[in-house]
Amino acid sequence: MVAKRRAAGSILRGLHRKGLPCIEIPPTQISVLRSPSEFYAELLAGAAAAQRRIALASLYVGDGARERELVGALQNAPAQTDIHLLLDGSRMQRGGGLTLLAPIARRAGARVSLFRPPSLVSHSWRAALPPLANEVLGVQHAKACVFDDTVVLTGANLSAEYFEPVSYTHLTLPTKA
Repeated sequence: MVAKRRAAGSILRGLHRKGLPCIEIPPTQISVLRSPSEFYAELLAGAAAAQRRIALASLYVGDGARERELVGALQNAPAQTDIHLLLDGSRMQRGGGLTLLAPIARRAGARVSLFRPPSLVSHSWRAALPPLANEVLGVQHAKACVFDDTVVLTGANLSAEYFEPVSYTHLTLPTKA
């Protein structure tokens, strides 16, 4: 165990010497959320507790009851809380997720950003393609949630099918040790 910790410390020092940002987090401060219900509860709790910032990156946000509850929790965040959602521009064209997020987009201090790969933005032929073809050509697939100084790394999108039994592991990391 001691050898592993030394190796990890050596890797971090090497990254730091190259000018790359590093955060060393003791393993005891990392939480593993083992079920979709724990993940969903963490999202709601994070939205309720955040005072400074909420940032969510996902492929898409669904438009069902659980997603409405999550968006409601975001809307109820204190007025001074900055909210930023980064979603895939092509995937968000399906379903009613954009309509659901409209109140967030209108909120002061909030942004809903829809990512499109430069290759899709710069070509006029993109508009002629069906939405699914645009998705095949490139998507924003990062999935992370930030609530003040807590980061939740996940493989799940912000949609009901990921708040129910599926086999994803979610890690909660403090950014201040």
